[in-house]
Amino acid sequence: MANALIVPRGVRRVEAQRRATVDEREETPMRRHRTGPTDEHYPHAMIDDSRVSLGGLGLLLNLLAREDVPSFNDLVAEGEKRGQGEGRVELTEWVRELEDAGYIVRGPNTTDDDPVATDVYDTSQK
Repeated sequence: MANALIVPRGVRRVEAQRRATVDEREETPMRRHRTGPTDEHYPHAMIDDSRVSLGGLGLLLNLLAREDVPSFNDLVAEGEKRGQGEGRVELTEWVRELEDAGYIVRGPNTTDDDPVATDVYDTSQK
């Protein structure tokens, strides 16, 4: 163990996410980019961003915190299961908000069965 590398907890999770797959097809995992010292801290600028609705902020926090790589269809199914009015129309609006504000990056040919984003940031990239 003399050459063992000590890896911070958040980095291990990101590496595991990069190796995870949703199904048999080859896919690009969703990378999470965090600026805080731990996985429990979020920048105030993200929370106070007036370009993003509360629903969009909730979706962003969900994407940053989860261990899996959800597709858009997975999120729709989860939202409908909760029964809180989080259907396809609302999720489409929130994903567009997050993309326009620079918090998520989606591939140009992303389908509803692909990961909802290729990159998720806790600080706006715009």
